[in-house]
Amino acid sequence: MNAGLMQDLVLQTLTAPRAAAGRLMAVGLPLQWLWMALALMCILNAIVYSISLMLVPVVDPVTGTQLVPGMFQSPFVFAGFLGVALVLTVLMLGWVGRGMGGQAQTGDLLVLIVWMQVLRLGVQLVMLVVAPVAPVLGAFFIVVASFWGLVILCVFIQAAHRFETVFKAVLVLIVAVLAMAAGLSLVLGAVGTAIPGGS
Repeated sequence: MNAGLMQDLVLQTLTAPRAAAGRLMAVGLPLQWLWMALALMCILNAIVYSISLMLVPVVDPVTGTQLVPGMFQSPFVFAGFLGVALVLTVLMLGWVGRGMGGQAQTGDLLVLIVWMQVLRLGVQLVMLVVAPVAPVLGAFFIVVASFWGLVILCVFIQAAHRFETVFKAVLVLIVAVLAMAAGLSLVLGAVGTAIPGGS
């Protein structure tokens, strides 16, 4: 994918996410490639996340203490946790969606989640530039990006499962998130007890 095509797809994702989802799913990349791409995005996101913590530490303005748990300051732990979360997201969105009459295959959801991580990486790179010089603007940018990212994700779920309305996709997302919460809490508990300073 060249730079021009990438830019066009980013713009289409922001303005017409359902069309962008159809375009991504139509590529038909092998599952093995998509899983490798997901792992790569976890690594890249963890690297940028760690750099952002070094440049703009997240601290309590009153006490000056770190607000990010100790274990999440490690890029290895962050990448591992993100990987587990994304794999569970792909599997749960597929399972819950098909239970509600959806038609998405694993590859459909996987390519869309990978693309969401590409966009997330772009947001983090922008924040590396904006946050140190304009914290208020950076905070506003994060709020807008997070909200629109959620909208895009719901539309992607709708497109992948071939739902007629986005409301069913919202329901799938809510049920999937609730179902994942217990599993992720177990992972957090296990990692927190295994890493010094994580508890």
